[in-house]
Amino acid sequence: MTPYPYSLGAVMKRFLPVMTVAGLLAGAAPAAAQIGFVVGGGVSVPVGAFGDLAKSGWMALGGAQLGIPLFPLKFRAEGLFGRNTHEGASGDKTTLYGGMANAIFQIGPPLVPVKPYVIAGAGYLNHRYSPGAAGAQSDSEWKPVFGGGAGVALNLLVIGVFVEARYLRRDDTGFIPVIVGVRLGG
Repeated sequence: MTPYPYSLGAVMKRFLPVMTVAGLLAGAAPAAAQIGFVVGGGVSVPVGAFGDLAKSGWMALGGAQLGIPLFPLKFRAEGLFGRNTHEGASGDKTTLYGGMANAIFQIGPPLVPVKPYVIAGAGYLNHRYSPGAAGAQSDSEWKPVFGGGAGVALNLLVIGVFVEARYLRRDDTGFIPVIVGVRLGG
């Protein structure tokens, strides 16, 4: 009788599947979280009390997106900058800028390249009013902003394009940016 009842071949046969899975997981661990960069722009439609004063303007965004491949939840930190001119006023305008943190939930099977998604987030936004020729005093104030919306993304390996619309609200300043953008990485 041998002191060890199993041969080396029997041990390898038993532990080979376990070692293979462990090796694959160890190799995939560093690549689990992926960071990408987003940039986009589009129209900003004022609504509510802000819509009574301002005309449609433009909005741009840029930021970073963090995601795990094949996992539907992603996170995006972004900066926003946009401008709306005012109705009937000579040169009056509102500039909106700030930052937001968003959660993005993609809907659908993991390997389908076209995915609808919902987005929600919060942050801080500055509303800067600049009078034109009227001679009124300019005003600027930072306040929290909240919002949510939906979009659709076309993901092709390390690049993607997206179109999204969100409702963002900061006190009495409500607007709907409709953004077309590009994602690189992540």
